[in-house]
Amino acid sequence: MNATPHMPADGTFPDFERTRISRISRQWEMSQETLAVLVALFFTICSNTAFFRVVHETGALDGGRGALLGLALFAAISALNTLLLLVLMTRHSTKPILTVLLVVTSLAAHFTSNYTVYLDPDMVRSILHTDQKEASELVSWSLLPPLLMFGILPSVLVWRVRLRNHSRGRALSIRVACLIASALIAAIAILGSFQSLAPLMRNHHELRYLITPGNFLVSLGSVLADRGKTAQLPRTPIGLQATVEGRPAGARPRLLVIVVGETVRAQNWGLNGYARQTTPQLARTGGVINFPDMAACGSSTEVSLPCMFSPYGRRNYDARRIKRSESLLHLLAHAGIHTIWRDNQTGCKSVCTGLEFESFEHATFPEVCDADGCLDEVMLRGLEDLVARNPGDMVLVLPQLG
Repeated sequence: MNATPHMPADGTFPDFERTRISRISRQWEMSQETLAVLVALFFTICSNTAFFRVVHETGALDGGRGALLGLALFAAISALNTLLLLVLMTRHSTKPILTVLLVVTSLAAHFTSNYTVYLDPDMVRSILHTDQKEASELVSWSLLPPLLMFGILPSVLVWRVRLRNHSRGRALSIRVACLIASALIAAIAILGSFQSLAPLMRNHHELRYLITPGNFLVSLGSVLADRGKTAQLPRTPIGLQATVEGRPAGARPRLLVIVVGETVRAQNWGLNGYARQTTPQLARTGGVINFPDMAACGSSTEVSLPCMFSPYGRRNYDARRIKRSESLLHLLAHAGIHTIWRDNQTGCKSVCTGLEFESFEHATFPEVCDADGCLDEVMLRGLEDLVARNPGDMVLVLPQLG
């Protein structure tokens, strides 16, 4: 039996067909606020598994009180996501903004869920400064499923929605009412579970950087605001009166080579007793002094490198103060020591600003370079000539890839 409707000769559908088509089209029609709520719920359910997993690992979700805390967190995050979307969305930019957010959030959730990456301002700053070579190392086929499932497919569904239009005054009143309602729901959820939530966030304050997409949006705003402030301020000089003492007249110039591996893990360092010898030549060198109990300010170059050369140290770490201050390399330069930074990756992160800088990013030595870049050995090219051209004391910094 053929159930396919026949179109009349005049090209019009029968009344019952027009009614069915109209009903199908109406089910995809909704207001911007309704769409924002649906996308916010989608983010809470699909993009925050890392947050709820880590909260569960703390034991905060155990028992009846823990179940109530879980519900409160779900409500608060959903309401805050809705609030965030309503602030970003406008009448004509709703779908493009949601598309970008869905795609970026799917990638962010992949890294937070699989690697427990905390998207704080330092991490976002590192991402913004990552070059193509470093970024390509993070791209793999494992990104494709979450991108398609949680980014592309929801974006297609968003574009199928027909947004309901209201007059400007009515649209404004609806938006304000929804903003107030979202804020109230978030406040009630937070205050209602404050007794359990307060110690959780106090002892694990980093958890907020797992709440997606708020983590990378707030962190990005913080980075951009901080960049505007620090760009307008002069750097605080250090060691302007520094001098070199205790060197006999006529003594041979001294050369100090600093090989920087700011993100090397101590537990994977061969000299620390790691099962696989990662530094075989260094281990065979006599007179090596190894300091096994060392710690950096962070696990990213953007954090650890400036901190390593700052005058404040790890215990007094302050990213803004470090960015506004000269580094210890500048102190050496003020003392008359020629300081050179040879680079094979993404720069010195302001550590060597104003000092001599040599980049090997686009070097073409076939013995140590290929289409993907160069090995760190490239920084040894021309080193003898460089030393010979500088008659005085010199400090040479060679940062490793990674």
